[in-house]
Amino acid sequence: MINRACRRSGLMGLMAALVCGFSAPSAFGQFDLPGLGEEAAESGNSLVKMSVVLDGSAIVPGQTAMVGIRYTISPKWHIYWRNPGESGSQTEVKLILPAGFKAGSIQWPRPEVFKSDYDTTIGYADETMLFVPVEAPAKIDGDTVRIEVQSEWLVCKGMCLFGQAGKVLEVPVARAGEVVSFRREKKGSPFARFKAQVPQPLASMPATSASIVASAEGPVLKIVGPARRGAKIGFIPDHTPGVRYSGGIPVSATMDDGRFQIMIPLEIKPGDSLGKPLRAAGLVTLGDEKTGTSLFVELPIPENFGTKVDNSSQNGTETDN
Repeated sequence: MINRACRRSGLMGLMAALVCGFSAPSAFGQFDLPGLGEEAAESGNSLVKMSVVLDGSAIVPGQTAMVGIRYTISPKWHIYWRNPGESGSQTEVKLILPAGFKAGSIQWPRPEVFKSDYDTTIGYADETMLFVPVEAPAKIDGDTVRIEVQSEWLVCKGMCLFGQAGKVLEVPVARAGEVVSFRREKKGSPFARFKAQVPQPLASMPATSASIVASAEGPVLKIVGPARRGAKIGFIPDHTPGVRYSGGIPVSATMDDGRFQIMIPLEIKPGDSLGKPLRAAGLVTLGDEKTGTSLFVELPIPENFGTKVDNSSQNGTETDN
C-alpha cells in the first residue's frame, strides 16, 4: 500500500521514493524492497512506456499545434490524474520549446476511479494520452522545430514505482499553401480516441447547470441536467485547495422524471487555499469509464459561504460553465 504522504505537488524525486517505499530509477540505482517477490525487479520505466506525437503533419506559423504524450501501462498497474485521490501523485509533463513558442495547460482525458481496501485513487490504466497545446509564433526560422517533452509519473499496483522519460520531436514547418493533415481526423487513431475523452464544458450539454447552494449542514455543489432512464452519471472532484468534497468518489447521481441531480456537500477551509481563489470543480461523468464522456464544471465559492453557513440564505451561484 502506498503511504498517503506520497500525495504531493511538484516533481517527484528521490526523497519521495524513500518515504513512499517505491523504487526510483536514477543515478542512485533501484531500491529493492524485501518481501515484494519478482515485482521488486520492475521499475517505473519498464512498467510505463511513453511516446510523443504531434497532431499535425507540420507546424503552421501563427497557429496552435497539439502535442500528444502517450503512456502505455502494464496490465493491472495505473498512473494518476491531476487529482490523484487519497494517495498517489499526479503525472507531470514539461515541454522545452524554442524561443517564441508557448505551451498551454495540460488537457487530461477522463480518468478512472480505482478502489482498494485502503484508499480510492484516480488515474489511468492500460493506456492514455495527455495533450499540450503549443502556440507557434507568426514567423519561424528554419525548416524544423525541436520539441522536447519530459515526463515523470508514479505507477502503482499494491506497491508504487517512480518512472521518468524524455522524448524529442523534430517537426517540419509548413510551407505557405501546404496542406497539413491531422491525426485527430483519423477515425480510430489513439490521438482521436483519447482527444474525444477530454472533458467538454458543462454548457455543451443543453439544459444542464451547476450552483453552490446553502443547506442546514453547509454549502452544497448542486448539478442538474437531462438524463435518459438507466443512464450512468456521477461526479469526480478536481483538486481545489481549500475546498473538500464529501460523499465518496465518485458521487453517483439520482434520477427523477428524466433529470439527474448530483449533490456534493462541501467543506470550506480558506486557510488551506494556498493563496488561490476558492472554487469547486470536477467532472460530471457520463457512461462507462473506458468509453464514456465527461463535462467539466468549475464554480467560484461566494464569499458568504464560509465554514459556517447562514441557513436562512437561499443564494445560489449559477453557471453554465
